Amino acid sequence: MTVAVNLVARNESKRLEVLLPLIRPHFDEIVLVDQESSDNTVEVAKKYADTVLNDIASGHCQTSRPLAAQSTKSDWIFVLDADEFLNKKLMDDLPRLISKDVDGYLLGR
Repeated sequence: MTVAVNLVARNESKRLEVLLPLIRPHFDEIVLVDQESSDNTVEVAKKYADTVLNDIASGHCQTSRPLAAQSTKSDWIFVLDADEFLNKKLMDDLPRLISKDVDGYLLGR
C-alpha cells in the first residue's frame, strides 16, 4: 500500500521549506496544488513534490482538493495544510495504520 500527502497552498513558501523536507521520507508521493502564489511556493514545492499543479485562488483550499486527489496515484491520501505538522509518532505509525482493513481515518487537531 502506498500513501500520498495532498497539500493546497498559496504563498506558503516559508512553511513549505520546513514542512516538505520533514514529511518527504514518510510518503510515497506528494501532490501540491498552488493557488496563484506570488512568492516562491512553486519553486519550493518542485524540490520535494512529485506533482505540482496550478489552480485559481479561491480563498479556500477545499476547491482545489479534488484536483489534488485526481492527480494522486497512491492507494491512500493524507490531506494536510501547509500550516499543519505531523508528529513523529503519527509518521512512524503510518505503515501500520494503512495496513488495517479500514476505508479511512479522521484525525483531530
